[in-house]
Amino acid sequence: TKKVQPELLDAVKNFDRQALHAISLGLNHPKTGKLMKWTIDLPEDMKEILTIIREDSKNNDFSSDESFIHPTYELNEPYDVDE
Repeated sequence: TKKVQPELLDAVKNFDRQALHAISLGLNHPKTGKLMKWTIDLPEDMKEILTIIREDSKNNDFSSDESFIHPTYELNEPYDVDE
């Protein structure tokens, strides 16, 4: 935390809920057995804090362009439910 920028510290301190979000959920319907899947984009407050985290990571050389928080990551990419 010594290298963390003040903007990130403020954003984390002011984030007033858990930063937990499922982008996709899938299940087999208990009666029909049909595969059901739901996807949703990240809430705006989570997008904002991720932008700040990305910038802080670049400034502190904590991540590469291949990082899991890379800004071009597509939230609704097709996926295999069995993954």
